[in-house]
Amino acid sequence: MDSPAASRWSRARGLLQAAILIILFGVLVGAVAADWTNARRVLRAADWRLLAPALIVTALSFFCSSTAYSLACRAFGVAARSSRLVLTGFVTMAVNNLITLGGAGYAVGAVLLHDRDTSLRDLAAASAFNAYLYFAVGTTCLPLSLLYVIVGRRVPPRAEVGLVLVVTLGCLLAVLVNLAVFHSRFRKVLLRFLGNFIPRFIGPSIPRSLSSFDDSFTHGLGLLRCRRGHLLGLLAAIIGDWLFCAATIWFCFAVRVHIMQGASFANTFGRR
Repeated sequence: MDSPAASRWSRARGLLQAAILIILFGVLVGAVAADWTNARRVLRAADWRLLAPALIVTALSFFCSSTAYSLACRAFGVAARSSRLVLTGFVTMAVNNLITLGGAGYAVGAVLLHDRDTSLRDLAAASAFNAYLYFAVGTTCLPLSLLYVIVGRRVPPRAEVGLVLVVTLGCLLAVLVNLAVFHSRFRKVLLRFLGNFIPRFIGPSIPRSLSSFDDSFTHGLGLLRCRRGHLLGLLAAIIGDWLFCAATIWFCFAVRVHIMQGASFANTFGRR
């Protein structure tokens, strides 16, 4: 039987989840209300036949991202019900999409999942690996897309230099992050450097926390090597999330094209 303290914490966690969802909905309503003139024009000109498939692929995208978060936590030994992990994953990824700094969403997820059976360092390790996989997909797509733009001569020659620099820096960053994830010695050196640098600004307990994080991360990677099915499922969920995101963006551009065509027709008809 749960203790009174555990029951209070469970109720507080539920209230926090509800509050976050209400805030996210409020931000959406506020964004529409802030630019109501353009929003009304879009609503009038939009092709409503595209609404249902757009909502479906958006829901599938969130389902994949929530499942990916749940699988990452499960692979790193986080003990919680699957439904709780998926719901926390939804809240986490929704906050990440709303706030540019992805750490905000993962911090919310840690608060929602942390209890006596789940340590913060395990949650931090699972969140870091989940974020790394998203980063890996992004750093693969970005250089390829920029190279496609450069090779296709779709930008002025002066802009090519900047794009090449972005591609080079992106590839270098990807190499460093991959080394930090899969090369334990490099990760220890990097965390030791951060442990010696960060305490000047935050506090003296950081080196111990980073060392504990490294232990949990190494342990989690060891679990993943033994559970290849978890890793394949995690990769499939993240790739599915990216694909459904691309489909959602396609629908947005399809609506945009429809609106632009409608505006062009209206202007032509008005001139006549």
